[in-house]
Formats: sequence, structure tokens, C-alpha cells
Amino acid sequence: MWITSRAAGSRCRQIPAFPPSRCRERGTGQPVSNLFPPANALSPGAGHAPLPRRLPGNVGTIVLGFVLGHFLLAGAPRVRAAAPGFADGVASLGDVARPAIVVARGPVRPSVSIERLEDPRPWAFPPPGDPERSAEKEALREQFLGAREALDHGKLDQAEWLLTPLLETYPALRPYVLRDLGRILLGRGGLHGPAAVAAPAVLDLADRMDAEPGSVQAGWSAYLRGRALLSLGRAEEAEAALSVAWSARFSPGPGEVLYHLGRACELAGRPDDAYRYYRLSAESAPEVIARRATASADRIAPGLTSQEKAVDWEVTCEDLSRRVSRRRVQESLLEELDAGLEACDIPWCRRTLLRLKGKALLKLDRMEEAEPLLEAVLKEEVAAGRPAWETVALWQKTLARKGKREARRALLERFVAAGPGPDGVRAYLILAAMSANDGDSRRAEGYYRGVMARFPGTEAARDAHWRLVWAHVRQNDPIRARRVLLERLRAVEVGSEEEAQARYWLARTLEAFQQPERAAAVLDDVRYRFRGTYYGVMAAWRLDEGFPVVRKRAPVPPPRQDGPYPGDSPAELGIDLLFPGFADRVGEIDAAGPRVLLERAKELWLMGLQTEARLELLEATRQADAPAQVLWIAAALRFAMGSMYYGNWYAHRYVRTVDGDAEIPDTLLALAYPFPYRQAIVKRSLERGLEPALVAAVILQESTFRPVIRSPAGARGLMQIMPYTGREICGWLKIRHFRTRFLDEPDFNLRLGTAYLRAMLERFDDSLVRALASYNAGPEAVARWTKRQRRGLDDDMFVEEIPYRETRDYVRKVVRNLGGYLATYGSYLSGERKARPSSRTAMR
Repeated sequence: MWITSRAAGSRCRQIPAFPPSRCRERGTGQPVSNLFPPANALSPGAGHAPLPRRLPGNVGTIVLGFVLGHFLLAGAPRVRAAAPGFADGVASLGDVARPAIVVARGPVRPSVSIERLEDPRPWAFPPPGDPERSAEKEALREQFLGAREALDHGKLDQAEWLLTPLLETYPALRPYVLRDLGRILLGRGGLHGPAAVAAPAVLDLADRMDAEPGSVQAGWSAYLRGRALLSLGRAEEAEAALSVAWSARFSPGPGEVLYHLGRACELAGRPDDAYRYYRLSAESAPEVIARRATASADRIAPGLTSQEKAVDWEVTCEDLSRRVSRRRVQESLLEELDAGLEACDIPWCRRTLLRLKGKALLKLDRMEEAEPLLEAVLKEEVAAGRPAWETVALWQKTLARKGKREARRALLERFVAAGPGPDGVRAYLILAAMSANDGDSRRAEGYYRGVMARFPGTEAARDAHWRLVWAHVRQNDPIRARRVLLERLRAVEVGSEEEAQARYWLARTLEAFQQPERAAAVLDDVRYRFRGTYYGVMAAWRLDEGFPVVRKRAPVPPPRQDGPYPGDSPAELGIDLLFPGFADRVGEIDAAGPRVLLERAKELWLMGLQTEARLELLEATRQADAPAQVLWIAAALRFAMGSMYYGNWYAHRYVRTVDGDAEIPDTLLALAYPFPYRQAIVKRSLERGLEPALVAAVILQESTFRPVIRSPAGARGLMQIMPYTGREICGWLKIRHFRTRFLDEPDFNLRLGTAYLRAMLERFDDSLVRALASYNAGPEAVARWTKRQRRGLDDDMFVEEIPYRETRDYVRKVVRNLGGYLATYGSYLSGERKARPSSRTAMR
């Protein structure tokens, strides 16, 4: 659909709908530059020309075309009406006509290139009376988007003409304006960057970007600096800057940066490194740059035959390693590995390929073929100096499957004795776990102490410290467990979840010492200081002697009230919390850095630039001690963007951050514990005698209430049911004509998921944590763990001993969610809301 306005002259002025098409000048077939000022409108040396007050032709006709185009395009959902040409026309209309067009056009809507919202309702924005909808702000947003689109279309003069005034008039997005001005200078010099005369200007822009407090533009700033230094011939400085850009989160892309790193190395006289960068760039860069990188690699390849082979095989090995680790091994992959072994004559590459083949054979459970391969690799690595941990790990796994415990222990002890450095952490931990399973707690403590002494302050040392605690707990040795727990409390960070874990188990050891009052005081401290965490919920339930999560009686009808989250869309909920009053909430934050970042994130979101908005939010909340108000606004903004998953994540951080005595507002509880599909969840839960809060807690962890979602393993729907499991449940329920696509229907998915959860509860004698573990890892795995553990193990101890980290974290998060849902909405089965205590007992 096109709206054409014939002006006096030979050009057709038009408003592109979705998608933007081509407009060509009559008689020539050449593309028309929509409403942009001609290139000669910029006066070199005299600054930029002012915005023209009139356009060629009939301005009234053009204005009418804009307005009609807006109304005709209003029905196209999720389409940015600021298509190429619109913002430039608005900027060109002058101060008189521009506000009228902006108001008629309405707020900027997100582009189709941005991720699709999860909610099907129309996009909502601040109400018309809100300051965010003022004509002045909308005009600035339109001007910035017009400049961005002009830059993307290669219209550098027009982009510069629109961007330069924004340095003064649009301070909220100053780093982005500086970045785009730098892109313009780079674009005028082509792929090899600006001319030497323009390089100082690029360096100045990069320095001004760095001056922005808390900026996420570090990658772009380093990239601009590196390109400018390259044009000046300063290769070593350029390489250092481009290396920073390569490792940054926010830069043009790894392929483009790698190409310029190759140029820097070639300029510095290191053709070997340059060839490697060119080859890696050709694998990941856009087509134009990839062709240039390939040509550069071919140009310097003569005389680098050995280096060429090494880089080629390095790329091949990285690709094969990714495929062996992340995908199910197929016979075709084994054939590729065999072909590589026949063609490769580089020793370290051959060892890598042999190790990968052994790993693939282990995945296929072909032990007899994997064993000689891994043994040969291990001998070659020992002869070459020191074996790699990857080979030792595969070999010890082979010995474990064959039941050769002593050979496995001897292998790991030889590896540790060789001084393996950081790779030895896992060997230490495996040896300690083997000793603990054998009942030798003193030997296990020696290994754990070894990790703590060799790698102090690392994640491995903290993990070893906790495993040492648990080794004493498993051996029913409360004296040693209490001593190590007190030692751990002095080492962990105050307020961290590690402290919550240590205090909870300190209370459990006090119970073993027959000191119930002191244990209750510690548990009371944990449930208030660490509410919103797994250990806070467990402490509350232990003080209340458990909570009746599952009842074997006739279900009672649910209460009539809807609670703080009646089922609105996540975007509408976030917008209602943010507007009006966004500026007041941001003004309450003491730190200047987060205030700037949150304001910038809001501006980017209102223009539909969600990727940049997410990065700004991430930077504002990156610090572990981010203020609670920052987390509150970040949660609401993420919900407003339509992302319930990350909005929920920020809301949970807020709940954990606020002081234990502070009351959490219901609006934040609605973000931390949302309850869409409430009627269907309550109906299907009560049919199976389940607490609806439990089902909602499972859904929040499984899918975050996204009905059409698939896991990498193939699970689908709200409760993430595998197709073969769904077919089996349909057999239980005598449902005919099962189709995999039915799992995407919320009610059908809930019907099957609640039936499966009830079956798991019945199988494990109403043990909540075992049922949740079986929901994640499968009932056979849980039955195997239960058989291997001590008889009569408590639920909280069972969680700590789950061998799969993913399942252990899953159970903890669902239990945390369950406690939050019960505290927020109450129990449907008991018919009463769980009261939140208003005072706490001091720890004795």
C-alpha cells in the first residue's frame, strides 16, 4: 500500500507501509531519497544548514499524506510507523508543522526486527497526559530514529545532519548519538576506516563516549578507537583497542572486529596471527567482510603453509567439539572424525580428534571401542609433557562405568600429584567425593582442604568448603559439622545465599545437639533475612512444622478474589506500574549512574530499540548490591517490554534485597509471582487434589507462563511435557487421538501436567521434593538416588544430595516459588491466606 503525493516537479513523495518498497524517479528508474535534504544542503566548514521551513511542492499535500498514512497503517500490529522517510519528513517540516504530525502519528511503536512480544494484546503506552507523550519528546525520538535509518541505508550526510543537533537537545541518548557519528566517519572511509585527517575526530568521539558514567558503550568506543588508530598506522595500539572490542558485549560483531584485528597484525609485521584472524573472521563475519577476509588470507597465505594447516584444523576441531558436546552423536559425525584422523598430520590436532572420537563413543555407550582410543591419547599426552584434563576426565569416566574404582583413584591421584594447576580442581573434588562415599570423612576432608589451600577465594574453594560441611553432616557428625559451619560463616559474604545455607544447616546441627530454642532463633533469623530464597522458605516451614501442600480430601471451591494479578498481560502490568510517575521513582535513587542508565533504557524502549534497552538495564543492575529501587524499576521495565522471564528475575532480586522488616508491596509480589491462566490452573489442580500454588510454582520455573515454548530436549507448553510422556499420560487418562501440537494448548497441557505431578507424589509417598526432582530428572533416576541414600533421609537433606546440579537448582527454585505463591495468594486447599509475621526473634 502506498500513498503518493505529486509535488511540483518530477519526484513522487510517498509513505512506505509494511514492508518498505522502492520509489523510483520517473523516466530514470533511479531510487528517490525520501524527504531527505540533498547532499549539498550541508555547508562544509560553515556548520550544518538550519532545518528548511518549506519543502518543494505543496506542503499541505505532504502533511495530509503523512496523516492519512498514519491512520491507514494503524491496523498493522507491532510495526514501527517510523519507516524510512517518516522521521526525516517530520524533521524537515519545521517547528510549526512538526508537533501536529507527531501528535497525529502517536507514540513510536517497536520495529518488526525487534523480538516479538510474548503477549498477544495490543502494545500499550503511557496515557496521553503523561509527560512521556509530549510533542517535544516524540519529535526528538523521531529525529533519532530517522538518523539511525538514514545511516543504515548509507545516507551519511543526512544522518549527520539529523544527529548533530541531538548532542545538545537529546542528552539522554548522548552516547548513542556519539557512536552513530563515529559510524558516519568510518562509513565515509569505507571498510578500511576514516582517512588520517578524520582519525582525530573519531578518537575524540571515542573519548567522549568513555566519559559517560556507567556506559555500556565500551565495546563501540574501543572499536572506534581501534579503527582510527589503524588509519594512523599505530598498529600495536589499534590491536589492543580492538581486542577490548572483541571481548565486549556491545560492539559491531565478532567477525568485523576480527577482520580489523587481522589488519592490525599484518601492519605490525605478524602475518601468522593476521592469517588466523582473517580465517576466523571469514567464518563469522557478514558476507561482504567475509569475502574481504578470505581474500586477505589468500593474499598472505603463500609461505605460511604450516600455519594455514594449523588454523584450518583448529577451526575444524572447534566445530567438531561443539557438535560432540551439544548434539546427539550420529554415525555421520564418527565418519567425519575418522576422515579427519586420516587427513591430519599435526600431532596436537590428531590427539584432539582422537579424544573427540572417544567422547562420541562414550555417548553412544560403545565402551570397548572408546577404551583403547582414550588410553592411546593419554599415553601420547604423558609423553608430550602433561595429560590434558579432558582426556583424564573421559578416561576416569570409562573406569567408573566399568567398576574399576582403584584404577580410577590411582589415575586421579597421579594427575593431582603432577601439579595440574586449575584443571586439578575437579580431580580433587572427585577424589573427595569417592572418599566420602566410602565413609572416610578424614580423607575426604584432606582433599577438600587441599582445594581450599591451592585455590583460595575461588568458586572451587567455596564449593569444596560446602562439600566438607556436607561430608560431616552425612556421617552424622554434628560436632565437626558445627565447627566447619562456623568457619564457613566467617568466610562467606554477608547477605549471600551461601550465608543462608550455612545458617539453615547450623540450626539443623543445633537440633541434633538438643537445643531447640537456639535452633528456632536461627531459623527465625533465616526466614526474615533471606525471604524469597529456598532456605528462607524451608526455615519458615520448619518452624511451622511443615505446610499442608497436598491434601487427600475433597477439594474446596477457590476463593472469589482475584488477588493482585488478575490475568493482565505482562506488558500492561509493567506499564501500569511505571507510568505515570516514572521520573519521580527514578529521582528517588541516590546513585547518579543507575538513574542515567534507567532513563536511557526507558527512552530506548519507547523507540522500540529493545536490545539496547536490555543492555542498559543489565548495566544498571550489574552490581550485586544494586539498590532495591533500581531492581523495582528494572522489573517493571522488563515486564513492559513483554519479557515476563527477565522481569520475574529482577523482581526476585528485589524481594531478596529488601530488608527483612520491610513490607513488600503487592505490585512487586505480582511481578515476582505472576498468576496468568488462574482459572484453568485452579480447576485442573483441584481436580487432582493439588495445591494450585504448587502448580503455578512449577509453571513459573518450567515456562514462565509461556504457552507455546519448546525446550532444547523437546518439552512443550506451560508445564513442559515431553511428547512421549504426554502420550503415556493420555493412556492413563483414556484420552484418544493425542497429537504433539495439543501440548501447546494451555488447558490440555495443564490437564496432563497435573496428572503427572499427582502420579509422582503418589509414587514417592507425598514427598514434595522427590516428586519435583522426578518431574525434572525422571522417576527412575530419583528411585535410584533414594535407594543409594540412607533410609529415612529428610527432604531437605535429600535436596542437598541430588547429584544433578540442574535438578538440585530446579527443586530449590520451585520450593522458593511455592512459598512465595502461598504467601501472596494463600492456600486454596486450606481456604485461608498464610499470614506473614510482623516481628522477628533475635538470634540468641
